[in-house]
Amino acid sequence: MDVLLEQGNDGGEITIDNGITELSDGLANSVYLSLFGGNADDSGLQGDDTRQWWGNLGETELAKQYRSQTQNLLRSIPLNTSNLQRIEDAASSDLAWMQESLASRVEVSVTMPALNKVRIQIFVEVNDQAFQFSFVAKGAQSS
Repeated sequence: MDVLLEQGNDGGEITIDNGITELSDGLANSVYLSLFGGNADDSGLQGDDTRQWWGNLGETELAKQYRSQTQNLLRSIPLNTSNLQRIEDAASSDLAWMQESLASRVEVSVTMPALNKVRIQIFVEVNDQAFQFSFVAKGAQSS
């Protein structure tokens, strides 16, 4: 079991209720950290290798490195309908490691529920068990 990380207004949040930290089976954290982990200034592309999170430097397996294209895009482009596909592609890329090593299916859908907000919905199937995750992110720029 892992401490459950959830998206808050200023990044990852944990919940403590009556002195007990809310836990997770770990899959939710894997999805969250894949999308929002690492250095926000790192685009996840080769040109930004020097900007990646310092914790990646000792990790030789690429699938275990945090290089979130999603996080970077959400901070650097306007959240409008023209960019939904770019965000969806970035999230799919950030989660590709799951399809290669853990899940039989990973699907990503990005919608715009309100001005300057996107909802990223993820469906993951592991051993015939379905999991769904949803993150709502506000943009740093206006649309």
